[in-house]
Amino acid sequence: MRIRVLLLLVVVLLNGPASAQWIQQKKEDPFDGKHLYIALTASANYGLGVRCEAGTGRPEIMLITPEKVEGGVVQLMNLASPKLLVIVDDLPAKYLEATLSTSEDDKVIVLSDDASIDGLTADLMAARRRIAVAVEAAGEKFHKIQFGVSGTKKAVGSVANGCKSSD
Repeated sequence: MRIRVLLLLVVVLLNGPASAQWIQQKKEDPFDGKHLYIALTASANYGLGVRCEAGTGRPEIMLITPEKVEGGVVQLMNLASPKLLVIVDDLPAKYLEATLSTSEDDKVIVLSDDASIDGLTADLMAARRRIAVAVEAAGEKFHKIQFGVSGTKKAVGSVANGCKSSD
């Protein structure tokens, strides 16, 4: 019995939010030569990303959910003025205006280019313990998930720097 409990604890610790790793990427659009900077992490079939086109100075944050819906449902949810809530460590939640859309495989994507994301990128880079995210619509919270912070400073920092550059 003790071995089973120990094995379960090891599996939980290895697969919990703290094991998530941020990655970064810089992509060039072959048609106009503009660069897109992206930082991504994942946890329990969810994805969290920060992206920015070089020189725009305006990062975007996105949550990719495992939920599959039809386009009409997303349009109705957008009428409820959804918000993306982000908590870094124990800081107060940031409420970001958001828009919902669907991916090619009909999964819900929550995207925000709210003006307060600039301050949020600094909070993300300083994260020490957790990044918690949820979607709020019609007074209810959905898709509550936590992400690890390993690699956040470097990955989100590259996006923030790319936003400012003009390459």
